[in-house]
Amino acid sequence: MVGEEEVDAVAGTVVPSRSSRPDPRCPVRPGEACTLCQPGATGPADCALVWLVRSDPDLSAQLAVLTAEHRREQAAARADRQVAQQADERPCTPGDPCAA
Repeated sequence: MVGEEEVDAVAGTVVPSRSSRPDPRCPVRPGEACTLCQPGATGPADCALVWLVRSDPDLSAQLAVLTAEHRREQAAARADRQVAQQADERPCTPGDPCAA
C-alpha cells in the first residue's frame, strides 16, 4: 500500500499513506523529491546528473548558491508560520484588532 492514498475517516479527507522510508530529495533541485529523471537511476546515489553537478566546480558553486537561497526561503516561511501560530494562540483582549 506504499504510495497509495487513504481516506481519513474522521476528517473525510484524502491523505497519502505513510511509508516506512522517506522520499529521497534531489540534490540538484533544492526542495524537490528525486523524480528519477535520469534513465537507469534508482535515486540520487547513482544519478549521472548529480555526479556531473557535484564534479564540476562551476556547477557545484551555482548549486551552492541555489541551495543557500532555498534554505533562506524555507527559514523565512517557518518564521512566518511561527508568528502566525503565536498570533492565533494569543488571547484576545478588548481593544485588540483581533477582538473585532
